[in-house]
Order: sequence, then structure tokens, then C-alpha cells
Amino acid sequence: MMKDWRLHSILVVCLLFLVMLAKAAVVPASGDGKRVILINSYDERIVWSKNIADSLESMIRRQHPDWMVYSRDLKTGSATYASAAALTLRSILWGYAERTRTDVDATSLAANTIFVQDDIPDAIVWIGEEGFMLYLVYRYVLGKWKHVPMVLCAVKDSLSADKWFPEKGFNFEHKERLRDREMLEQIFMADDPALEVMRRDKEVRFTKVQFEGKDAYRVGVDLDYCANIVYLPVRRNLELIHSMLPDLQELIWVDENSYRSTEARLEVEKELKRIMPEVKYSTMIHNRMNGDSIYDVMLEPARNRAFLTYSWNIDAVNSRRSDKKIDSLFTSVATVPLFTLTERDFSKDLDRRLLFEVFTSREVCLRLVGMCSTGGQCDEDSF
Repeated sequence: MMKDWRLHSILVVCLLFLVMLAKAAVVPASGDGKRVILINSYDERIVWSKNIADSLESMIRRQHPDWMVYSRDLKTGSATYASAAALTLRSILWGYAERTRTDVDATSLAANTIFVQDDIPDAIVWIGEEGFMLYLVYRYVLGKWKHVPMVLCAVKDSLSADKWFPEKGFNFEHKERLRDREMLEQIFMADDPALEVMRRDKEVRFTKVQFEGKDAYRVGVDLDYCANIVYLPVRRNLELIHSMLPDLQELIWVDENSYRSTEARLEVEKELKRIMPEVKYSTMIHNRMNGDSIYDVMLEPARNRAFLTYSWNIDAVNSRRSDKKIDSLFTSVATVPLFTLTERDFSKDLDRRLLFEVFTSREVCLRLVGMCSTGGQCDEDSF
């Protein structure tokens, strides 16, 4: 099932952005070759996203050898501030520019210099929503990049209304749906100095409104994007755990506190109260300092206990133990089952019983391909 989903998603997204490129080349490229930037929101340790990024890049290069594909990892999982991820995004985009130009000047660190105005690609593909959310933070200073068509791959159908600011935590109480283009709008008070910068772009819309009894402006912008939507069937997976472990007494969540992991944890906690209210629940949030302490708990023999994670990998990163030692311990010593809500890398011969399929690609993706192939603009019917 997991392999089928992954292949389906790759094919859907590949067709999506190939069609979008054909209909919406933004600037002339040298020769007939297109230029594509593919950005994985995470890093190489997040197996499911890396597999999609690598496979998609390989397919593009194989089918279109004259195309330029610039693929990089944004590494949002290790960014504690949005500004840190913005510097990584800047490095990615300027790295792309250096591949196509010889006169790049990257000395300024102003927000609008993230986007090289003289050299924009024909399309951007985002793997995971975090990168796209960071991109939205700068939507009013994109300049020509506003016209670059984007394909969002393996994303949820709604995003936190607060966008992506890890330093503030993630607010999942208020979400905005991807298909609702009002998510591209924001209210600014009339005396906000940021308005002066935004007004330099004549394509940014300003509507005067009243907000909390004061003059303000609703600022909007148009972006062209389509999405391959996936969802996380948390309830179904918890029911499956319950059927597999009917005597379960304790469930421990173990993962990092990244955006998607936090969202998944909150969904688990909500459904767990309905499905297994009698089960004791606790969390172990991994950071750079407590990896070995978490391993010690996971290796303890305990009856009627299970661990649940979103995508956290068992490896030697930030551990005093070697990779080989960790492999040995979890293969021959660990007795408590670990369930994961995403595909794991079992190349190290970890217990395959821990694989727990969850991602399911929606059939609406097929309609998305059909809509894009007509040459129309992406709209709410694209999701």
C-alpha cells in the first residue's frame, strides 16, 4: 500500500507540474529546456519526502534531459526561527541563480533580495507544506516570482493561519484551506511601515477597511499553485493499534516538535480520548540533548506499552551511541513495539512489524491533472 501511494503521488505531481510548465513558462529559457526548482521542506533524514524528491527529480531528468532541475533540502525541521529557514531558502534560490548566471551579487540580506528578480524559474515544486508556508511569509515582496507556477506535493488541505513561525509555536486552532485564496490576504494597520515596501509592487492589492475600530488595509496578492493533497487517517490507525494490542495500557508519543509532527500529535491526542480513553498517554519530545535518554526509555522492557511517532528516525544523530550499536539494540534488545505514522527506512533491518501505513493520496488528484491539462489557471477545482 505504501509503495503504491508513493508511486501514485510521484506520478500525479510529475504530470501536474509538467503540464503547468507547458502552459505557463514565465521567462524564456535558453533553448527549449525548462528550469525547475524542486524544494524538499525537510532533509535527507525524513525518508518519505526524500524518496519523493529523489524519484521525481530522476523522472524529470530521464524524460527531459535538456531541462535543468535544481533540487535542494530546506531543512525546516532543524530551524528554530523562521529567519534561519529564510536564509536557507535564500541560499537555495541564489544557488539556482549562480547555475544560470555569472553576475550574481548576494551581499544584501534584505528580505526582498531572497528572490533574484532577473532569473526566475519556469516552475517550483514544494515537497511538504512547511516550505510553501515560509514562502507565503514573503508573498508581498516576491516581485516577478509571483508569476511562477507552483505544485505542492504531499501537503495537507489546510494550513495554520499563522503561517510558519517555529519561534512562536504553531497555532492549529485557526486553519486556512489551501483552496481558499483568501489565505493570501492579510490585514495591516494603516500606520504599519511595511505598507510602504509593499506599495512598490503595483500588482499587490490594497483595500481600505476598519479593523478593531481603526483604519487598516487588507493586502492581497495572486499566486498560481495546484496541490497533491494527502491526509493522515489517525483514527483508523489508532483503531488498528487497539485491535493489534487489545491489552494496551500505555501509549507514548516520541518525536520532534516540528510543524507537521506537532499537528499529527494533536490529532492523535484528540482521537485517543475517543478510541482508547483508558490508555495512559504521555509524550517524549526529542531535541539535540535528550536523544540517549529517550533511547533508554524505549529500550526498557515493559508490558502493555507501545510507542507512536510521526516520522522520527532511530539513528545515531545527537547520540553517544554509534549507528551500529543503536541498530543492534533495537533489533535484538527492544521489546516494546513502535508504530510510525509515515514510511520508515528499513534498510538497516529494523523490525519491519513497526511499519505503519498512513498516507493516502486523494482521488481528486486525478481531476487536478485533468484541469491543469486544459491550460486554465489553478482554482478551487484544482484540489
